[in-house]
Amino acid sequence: MKMRIHLLLVLAYLSAFSIHATPTEPLASSDNKTLESNKQQPIKQQANKTSPQVPSEKVDVLANQICAYYTSNASKVAENVKRSVINHMKKYEKISNPTPTQMVTFLNRNKHYMTCGDDDTGYMVESFRHGAYDQLFNVFMFDYLLLDDESLFVDINAISYTAGKENTQSGPGKPELTLDYMDRESINPANADRMRKEIKDLIEFFEGDLGGKRYHELTEQEKQATIKAKNYNDNH
Repeated sequence: MKMRIHLLLVLAYLSAFSIHATPTEPLASSDNKTLESNKQQPIKQQANKTSPQVPSEKVDVLANQICAYYTSNASKVAENVKRSVINHMKKYEKISNPTPTQMVTFLNRNKHYMTCGDDDTGYMVESFRHGAYDQLFNVFMFDYLLLDDESLFVDINAISYTAGKENTQSGPGKPELTLDYMDRESINPANADRMRKEIKDLIEFFEGDLGGKRYHELTEQEKQATIKAKNYNDNH
């Protein structure tokens, strides 16, 4: 019950205000049906532990499609992401109508391979830069993909090569996770006070309920998995 209340408070906050990387980019809010749906389903408590596997073919193309949606129809991001994941799984995983469980497993298996553009920005981090966070997390992950099995949920600890660089700098930066990026945005003086507070609340939620980590908290084995994914992406 405490965890469900925590989720509802966070989602209510998301609907009330915008989350974006710059103050000039508005966030597309989900409708009331999203919050009602979330009230009916339990939030997950710990990050999934998935064994290393071969990435899905052309998953980098999927990641770039997802990132492109962030700059198009803001209210359709979740719907477009869902459709692209389903189409990809049908073509490359040979699963015609993937269930939410299969989609979550697919996203977790490929989380470190799903980076966008030449700078290898993680698809989760990229959503913050374009005000698409609400659609990606609240609607797609916390609505479409919530499961009764509390041990299975989308792992937010996905790699992004955005540490130690400015948004205008070309090429990848150092490796970090979603929370590392959020930490910087939560104290970025360019962001409004309300936005910084909002991100801090989300950080607390991700840490407490979704097993969120920073890059330095990864085990050596987990870091090796990110290096393996980087090497794979660089050579494909």
